[in-house]
Amino acid sequence: MVTRKKSNQPQHEITARQERFLIGRRAAQTLPQGVEPLDLSLLEKALGADGDIELLERVDQPQGDVMFVVSTSPEHVGLLRQRFGEQVIVEEDLELEMFEQPMESWMDLARDPGLVVSSGDESDVKISVQSSATPPEPVEGATVYLIGSLFPIKGVTDKKGEVTLTLFGDSLDSLKGLYIKPRDRYWSLWIDNPSLIATQTNSVKLRDLSEGQGNFPDSEFYPWGHLAMAADKVKSELRGDGVKVAIIDSGLSVAHSDLDASSGFDFTGDQGSDTSWREDVVSHGTHVAGTVSALHDEKGIRGFAPEAALVALKIFPGGRFSDLIKSLDKCISEQVDVVNLSLGSRKKSELLQQKLQQAKESGVACIAAAGNSGNEVQYPAAFAEVLAIAAIGKFGAFPEDSYHKRQIGEHTSTDGQYFAARFTCFGDEIDLCAPGVGVLSTVPDGGYAAWDGTSMACPHVVGIAAILLQARKNISDMPRDSNRVEALFSALKSGCVSLGLPKTHQGVGMPSAVKLGIAEGGSEGGEVGDGFSAWDRLDKILTEALLITRKNL
Repeated sequence: MVTRKKSNQPQHEITARQERFLIGRRAAQTLPQGVEPLDLSLLEKALGADGDIELLERVDQPQGDVMFVVSTSPEHVGLLRQRFGEQVIVEEDLELEMFEQPMESWMDLARDPGLVVSSGDESDVKISVQSSATPPEPVEGATVYLIGSLFPIKGVTDKKGEVTLTLFGDSLDSLKGLYIKPRDRYWSLWIDNPSLIATQTNSVKLRDLSEGQGNFPDSEFYPWGHLAMAADKVKSELRGDGVKVAIIDSGLSVAHSDLDASSGFDFTGDQGSDTSWREDVVSHGTHVAGTVSALHDEKGIRGFAPEAALVALKIFPGGRFSDLIKSLDKCISEQVDVVNLSLGSRKKSELLQQKLQQAKESGVACIAAAGNSGNEVQYPAAFAEVLAIAAIGKFGAFPEDSYHKRQIGEHTSTDGQYFAARFTCFGDEIDLCAPGVGVLSTVPDGGYAAWDGTSMACPHVVGIAAILLQARKNISDMPRDSNRVEALFSALKSGCVSLGLPKTHQGVGMPSAVKLGIAEGGSEGGEVGDGFSAWDRLDKILTEALLITRKNL
């Protein structure tokens, strides 16, 4: 009989952990009549003496105010609210979302480990992902999803372009879909009801992004969204010179030959580092940056404002309301002109709204993505202090077998060219719309990728806002206050073309360089470039020919 020694290690009873909260003064102008602002020293003293609160961070703000990040229990928060009343805002310091890769219900299931079920029926499926080139090349690092009747499974391809997935409780005949998302270089792939064989290697081929795009990336190329907004017609001297643009996101891969950044700061765990903001482990900020200001260097893609001073403020992965507020403080102190906010939350934050108001009063124009949940507009886009951007797509701007086709929504433009993205948040708060489906831009390691999301739509507006500020000295020379921001927002709205979509999905429409008066001339809206959009033109020609034939008959 084996006897086990008793452990002398102390026991820890598992309970709910403490949560993060933000505590700050309510702005004087929003206090009820007769209520005076709270003395900051009294607030700090009270928090320091409270044994149920762990002070995680004191955030000193540009205008002399202070915000506190604390750890405590939700029950104790209720006592704090009772103690300080209307004078203090106490709210959760929630994590923010990046609005890329619209999540379908089956994707959410794939991320939930609690949904793994025990089943006696298991089978392995081997999938090989190759390029469509001759000879084909293995596609490494592609995420492969198999969507079954119970829950999806996923894996990532190895150096040979191969991955083996194990089905639990699903048969090969019950699979609903196969989705492949490449890391870069290729278009995504979606196959309904895929035909798979367990005893063989199942092969699929991905289209190269260069197909139909001329000599891309060896020669410079305007993605379809830039053409739709007539970026190719912008006066040659308008490249964003003298305008400072901040991208609050996941950092920026400055190693990419098509990108440059004048400065940055890391608000994640590596705070204070001179270099960590230059790394982007999730690629999101790098993709956003390319749309705004990819360099005019005769290769890759061309951004709207390649000469704008780019400031990369890193808050992801793990970015919270507190990180966003600190980033906005940085924008105020650095006198940033335009801020890209491709992020958000379903829940609102009073302290964030106060900070956005301070930013606006300091002449900082914040432009925000509406969100990808397909429901009401999320925050901060839902706040009146920012410009809210919805996402649209263009028929023919992506391959028919790509995942982008699944983003086609029910609303179509009057001319039949555009559609409201299926995932885009919508509502009365929407100000403008911009391209957000099949958007090709930069990703780390020198690559390019086509992504979907209101995150991708937002930088289109930020980019054209930057060159508009350079062009409109009557706006950029105004004192840095809320009037300057309102003048910029009004100018952008007046330079939009209505697509005939519901106002809740397009606001006043999509900005056009021609209508904004910053183009050399030509027809309103950019000419459609070569590539998959050629299918669009061919379809239109055939339709017109058929109508003429019918009329003659």
